[in-house]
Amino acid sequence: MQIEERAEARKCFSRIGWYMFSIFLLTNVLQFLVQKIVLSIWPDAFYHPIILWGCLYGTMYLIAVPLSFLVIKKLPIKKVEQKKMTPTQFLCCIPIALFLMYAGNIVGLLLMMILKVVTGIQIMNPLEVIINSPVYIRLIVVVIIGPFMEEFIFRKQIIDHTRMYGEKIAIIVSAILFGLFHGNLSQMFYACALGMLFGYLYVRTGTIRYGFYLHMFVNFLGGIIAPFFLKTVQQNASGILSLSRGITGAQFITYLLFMAYAMVMFFGGILGLIFFFLNRKKIYFKQEEKELPKEGIWKIVFLNMGMILFFILIAISVLKVMGIL
Repeated sequence: MQIEERAEARKCFSRIGWYMFSIFLLTNVLQFLVQKIVLSIWPDAFYHPIILWGCLYGTMYLIAVPLSFLVIKKLPIKKVEQKKMTPTQFLCCIPIALFLMYAGNIVGLLLMMILKVVTGIQIMNPLEVIINSPVYIRLIVVVIIGPFMEEFIFRKQIIDHTRMYGEKIAIIVSAILFGLFHGNLSQMFYACALGMLFGYLYVRTGTIRYGFYLHMFVNFLGGIIAPFFLKTVQQNASGILSLSRGITGAQFITYLLFMAYAMVMFFGGILGLIFFFLNRKKIYFKQEEKELPKEGIWKIVFLNMGMILFFILIAISVLKVMGIL
């Protein structure tokens, strides 16, 4: 690859970094400003979940994302040929998504435990805001709007603009940025792992709908089903754990349903690991006309101004969530 082509690739990935930086920064600035304005007019506004979620996600999806699109608007696009998946192929992806979700979640939990032991800091889980919100809002934002927007941003936009430099690197970059964009250690690792799967499905099919369906499924489990069982079991914990007090029929049924759910998720993840192992040789990447050479590829992709500034911004966010800043 010629020096001019390397410079062109570095400029492209830097622009992608600026795109992420812009969305993240604009979202946080707008959230801060809207919060100040709304609370000055209506001090109790955020006790209403619709107002709170409108501030959190409306500022991102309605303002920050459209404005940030101007950063990458002029970058060349590599169109993806559209192909259909068979129902069997898609169904095999569901347990694989479960495996990746739980494997990534375990890595994140272990890292947070280590950090807690080393630093003594109790790391807050930002998902508590989501878990304690009304079900209908979680269904609309977490299960539908969020997955669609994230697939559009991280698969459609990022992969389309970087695929010409190699399918594999486009998928990896989109997945890493997807994981980092969550801005906290609780979600970062499993989001990155799932991003690999969603990105590969997009590259092979040319449409975000399959990744969108899987994304909806994963978010439905994490945003609706898991919080339901968690809250219900916590509410009935005294009756379940203390046989001397007796267990009501409702508590017993709830406990059985929770155990059934846990077993299905566990064996689903194991099945996903098996499917992944059996199908690993079917994974392939097409050679692109501007494929980046292996030597120095990470310098081209990540050691540029846009990416570096985005990484600094994410590091600040992570430290803030940890309570260090």
